[in-house]
Amino acid sequence: MKFSAESQDFDKQLKKCVTKEPIIWFFTPKIFYDKNFTGKFNDSNFNLSSNTYFSSLKAIRIKRIYKRKSENLYSIEYDVELSKATKIFYFLGIFSFVFVMNFMIYKQRQTFEIFPNCIFLFFNVFILFVFSLSKRNIKKNFEKEFELKNIV
Repeated sequence: MKFSAESQDFDKQLKKCVTKEPIIWFFTPKIFYDKNFTGKFNDSNFNLSSNTYFSSLKAIRIKRIYKRKSENLYSIEYDVELSKATKIFYFLGIFSFVFVMNFMIYKQRQTFEIFPNCIFLFFNVFILFVFSLSKRNIKKNFEKEFELKNIV
């Protein structure tokens, strides 16, 4: 979902609040600066993630474009979403786990079991719920840190 907002001195805020992200961020989840976000940005684009100890939350990205409207006023369009690689990995993991587990159970008993599938489904729904809460929290922190005023 795209969001639109306006901000005063957005480019200065980016320089103040964002530190460079290491190439292999999975092994260095937290960059020890006073900055809340890590990522890349230039004169019109940004791609940020939260500077956190939890490497799984680094997969939630804030990215899009910003444009100068007047001297200090910027128009920002952004998305808060999981990275494409994380989405692909998640769905491939679900598919392969369900396929292998059901194949093994079927080979042993010659029948499909519903209970292990329900447990697996519950854990996946829980993971999606945690990611949606994390996305909302990261969006709120982004809006607070950069003092964004939403446009409808």
